[in-house]
Amino acid sequence: MSKEPEVGDVYWSNEWSMSVIITFSKYGLYWGLWSSGQSITAWKKDDFKDLLYLGKSKASIDDLFKTENEE
Repeated sequence: MSKEPEVGDVYWSNEWSMSVIITFSKYGLYWGLWSSGQSITAWKKDDFKDLLYLGKSKASIDDLFKTENEE
């Protein structure tokens, strides 16, 4: 993997047959969510080496927490 993981990046895991999105990064570690809803915590850059980079998410992480009553 040549690209540095960033918030909003989506990867595919053949091992788990699901995608993961990075939601937060700090101190060179990454947190995120699997498409199943389970969280990932404190992954290192090397943890992404066997994952396929799919691209940036179309949705903003901030938009995930907006409700019907907000614009």
